[in-house]
Amino acid sequence: MSPDSQRLPRCAPSRKLAILLSKHNAGRHRVFRVLATTTLVLSLIGPLVAAPIKAETSVDRPLATELFVSVGDVMLKVEVRESLPNAFGGADIFGRTRDRGFSDLRYMGVDPTGYPVFRRRDVDIITNETTMSRSGTGSAVVTVPPANSGLPITGIISRPHAPSIQALPPDTVEFGLDLSKSRVLTIRDRTVEIIDASGAGVRYRILGGS
Repeated sequence: MSPDSQRLPRCAPSRKLAILLSKHNAGRHRVFRVLATTTLVLSLIGPLVAAPIKAETSVDRPLATELFVSVGDVMLKVEVRESLPNAFGGADIFGRTRDRGFSDLRYMGVDPTGYPVFRRRDVDIITNETTMSRSGTGSAVVTVPPANSGLPITGIISRPHAPSIQALPPDTVEFGLDLSKSRVLTIRDRTVEIIDASGAGVRYRILGGS
């Protein structure tokens, strides 16, 4: 047998190139998988983070309608609610809200100068309520006693952490209004037009947002 026939076969250059290309492509595929996974996660979390917290008001009286109340009665009450924050600081995707207070306007009659007098009261609420405190992030182990000769049943239930909700002391102001100069009042984001006021009561109209 000749010396040349005893030599081990060598890998052809084309085969080496194919192996290198295969390793390179495998690395690229791993990178693409990581990028695809990251993009998917961001697309799912993005709406949770991007949705801004918004505050909205509502009134307990019809708009653009002439109304009348007697002395001492509330003319309107404006309630304020805010988007319930989620764990990412964005608004709750289910549209849930939390209470942030209210303002009301009361007619107090006519002062000695003939000006109608109104009393405004503002109450703000401070809270750390979130979707987690609503839905429950804590847990507790509960064991149900056995029935007859059966075995006790043990399970884990979730329970929300109690949020902190505190109403601040009301901010109250009483003032007279010269109807010859202005017939418009603004309370929160609502505008009230005074049509007429007397010792018996006040006629007014809620125009909507200011």
